[in-house]
Amino acid sequence: MKKSFYITIILCLVLGLQITKGAVDPQTQSKGSDTETYQKAYNLVLDEDWNNALKALDNFMKQYQSSRWLDDARFWRCYVQEKMDKLPENAYECYSQFIKEYPKSKWVNDAKSNMIRVGKQLVKSGKVEYEYKIQALQNSDDEEVALSALYALQNMGDEKALSAVLDLYNQTQNPNIREKIIFVLGNFDSPKAEAKLIEIAKDEKDPQIREKAVFWLGQQAETPEVVKVLKDIVKSDPSPSVREKAIFAISESREDLGVPALIEIAEKDTEVGMREKAVFWLSQHGDSPEIIKTLENIVNKDPDPDVRDKAIFALSQAEKNLGLPALMNIAKENSDPKLREKAVFWLGQEVSFAKVGEKTVIWLGDEANSKNVIQFLENVVNTDPDQGVREKAIFALSQADHDLGTPALINIARKNGDPSLREKAVFWLGEEKASPETIDLLAEVAEKDADPAVREKAVFALAEMEDNAGVPALIKIAKNHKDPNIRKKAIFWLGESKDPRARDALLDILKQSDKN
Repeated sequence: MKKSFYITIILCLVLGLQITKGAVDPQTQSKGSDTETYQKAYNLVLDEDWNNALKALDNFMKQYQSSRWLDDARFWRCYVQEKMDKLPENAYECYSQFIKEYPKSKWVNDAKSNMIRVGKQLVKSGKVEYEYKIQALQNSDDEEVALSALYALQNMGDEKALSAVLDLYNQTQNPNIREKIIFVLGNFDSPKAEAKLIEIAKDEKDPQIREKAVFWLGQQAETPEVVKVLKDIVKSDPSPSVREKAIFAISESREDLGVPALIEIAEKDTEVGMREKAVFWLSQHGDSPEIIKTLENIVNKDPDPDVRDKAIFALSQAEKNLGLPALMNIAKENSDPKLREKAVFWLGQEVSFAKVGEKTVIWLGDEANSKNVIQFLENVVNTDPDQGVREKAIFALSQADHDLGTPALINIARKNGDPSLREKAVFWLGEEKASPETIDLLAEVAEKDADPAVREKAVFALAEMEDNAGVPALIKIAKNHKDPNIRKKAIFWLGESKDPRARDALLDILKQSDKN
């Protein structure tokens, strides 16, 4: 007798399952005509009166299509067909169709057993293609039984149950069952379970199985020994995905164990991808001076630009009293303009705001710190040797809260010696919500700036303001500006505005032209 049969019987006893019988409970016979009709048909099956049983079952299924006995009738209809039909393929197909239509029926296991029996007859008769189908059915049955037993053992949670689970892992080669066993081991609070997970994580040939073991080790990495194993896996496992999973597992371990290990990987691992992952997970713990110092060192010293970028991002995620000074140092002192740009960008995010519902939330709650960052960004605009960094600083100021960023942009638009930077400041002022202060500033720039391109940008910025707030200023420029080219620009944008005030102003300009 097959081993799987013994497993099935044992599992039935452990879980309190019962072997289903075909007979109808006598107490239900009086509950309706469908029950009585089914019982009569079923009795014909028991009497092996195949012809009459077939007719009775067909009539029942046609008459009672919503009966609770319909799946019973369908199963016995296949059984009768098996007994009558000279082509066993038809019976096999009947059982197969029954399983598809009634996957939750109490007769599914019986149908599978009958398919295996009929399939074996077909193989013996030369239908070798049924060998594969039988094997698939048998494997499916064995796996379902094994998994049910596995979850039952997990619920028991004792040492004997754990021993049984360990034995099962050593015996089976089915990867699906092995993954489920690893899940069970991860939920056993036992040194034996931990030891087995370590063994699997280090020695299992299948990288997917190793990954699962590494993950569950991370959920219980409370000892230096486990963290050391995970560090060794990061260094030596041939699979990149397993190594990455080990870094994640380290990040999930106890803080005093995981952080030093992540720092070591971030600073010393020879593989760029692993250093990147370690830096990322450090960013999730970025609230200690030790981590901040490590990230700064990585920005300044790591040979790979992607790792350096990740470290700057990690600093931007740290507590503001730790991350902001570090970002300022990088923006001010780092020799790489691209890294200074990144640092400036994230400084800009620190003083920006986001709307949540109808409320405005300042990301940086300490106003003094916010002002310090604004002053720092202004200084970058005025002194950094790289054009890209200076422009990024202007963008960062444009993202700041209006009361902080606008005065700085106005100052740059008025006083900065570089026309291209004045242009940038003017452009972003035009993108802000209109205020008398910004309108006056843009009109002043359009009138007085020494550079024609900056004056044109100021006209464009006035035209871009919401609700045509810049139209009055544009009208004045169109009528009175000394530079004909700037007047033409203002006239063009007045025409684009579709504003009634603009229409009247354009008519006035035409009348004035006629007089001249």
